[in-house]
Amino acid sequence: MALTNLFRRLRGGGTHVVIVTNHLVSSPTFQATVAQTTHSIDTLFIGDEVHTLGAAKFVANKPEAFARRLGLSATPERQYDPDGTEEIFAYFGDPVYEFGLDRAIGFCLTPYNYYVHAATLDDDEVERFERLSQRIGVAMAREANEQGDQDPDLLKRLRIQRRRIIETARTKISLLRKVLDERNPRSLDGALIYATAKDPRQFDSISSLLNSLDIRWAPVTQETTARPNLLATRLAAFSDGGYQVLLAKKVLDEGVDIPRIREAFIVASSTVEREWIQRRGRVLRRHRDKPYALIHDFLALPPAQLIAHDTTNVKKIVRTEFNRAYTFAKHARNATGEKTVFADLERIRTAYQPDSRTSSLLQRGGDFYISPSTPRGSKW
Repeated sequence: MALTNLFRRLRGGGTHVVIVTNHLVSSPTFQATVAQTTHSIDTLFIGDEVHTLGAAKFVANKPEAFARRLGLSATPERQYDPDGTEEIFAYFGDPVYEFGLDRAIGFCLTPYNYYVHAATLDDDEVERFERLSQRIGVAMAREANEQGDQDPDLLKRLRIQRRRIIETARTKISLLRKVLDERNPRSLDGALIYATAKDPRQFDSISSLLNSLDIRWAPVTQETTARPNLLATRLAAFSDGGYQVLLAKKVLDEGVDIPRIREAFIVASSTVEREWIQRRGRVLRRHRDKPYALIHDFLALPPAQLIAHDTTNVKKIVRTEFNRAYTFAKHARNATGEKTVFADLERIRTAYQPDSRTSSLLQRGGDFYISPSTPRGSKW
């Protein structure tokens, strides 16, 4: 009834705004109310984070009664979902305005330094990685030979399992400790650490690490965001310096504005480009005490010695990690100069060249690479 009355008031002139969820806007009841009460009235539907509207429920129940439509997103294309992407552009139309990161930095976003750190899987993880790679090789061969008795989703599941080893690698925790030691834990201020949502043990391990280093930190999880007062209290304490670090999973990917974040440690990244672009965005919000931000990216890689015998797209996993790193690096303040992030990436990349015999980096399980330009102490 409240929505019906609001839409009817539009006939009296003026501007009225209704904020609804994706779930509600896809509801036949809501759409019927809009159609019945806004006939012949100029209406505008604004879809924020429009990439989410490529999901099946919205696609099956698109609201057609709105006279005008505007979609907003830093990442409008749905990676790995071309059909959903096509539906978004069919509904909203082609892009009419783009504002790239190269233009936004220094204008409405904060410049940033980018540091790449890498670790190889430990021996147990290497064993599981190789075992899955062998199964993937068999599944690929059977698929190529069109053997119909194979589970059609087997290859996808195996690749997801292998990718999860990379994202949840235990060596990332040891690498994080080394980076924090280099960074000097006491100097941390306004930092965000991203953990994977796919394995709670990583979150717990980082929690224990922060406690052991006497770092003042607070978790931001689904349980936190489900309690608005608790979330507001924690974010206020963080903004006032009461907490040095927020430890989060996916819940801070979108829709949360915390300008006080000055430094990000991306311990876990998936292959979804939208996710890591959104995560970078959390640290680039402008703030009076933040002339620039720091981003630390943690690459987990199979040992370089495995690449020489690769027959199951191990190289593709390595390329995926590098693609993210190069995407982040090209807009960084330290992309050029004497100690550049591109120099770090070249050292790591060289170690993974099949004919590389000069590099000793990242050859075996449990090896580390920490950017030699990692800053120490307070940077602001």
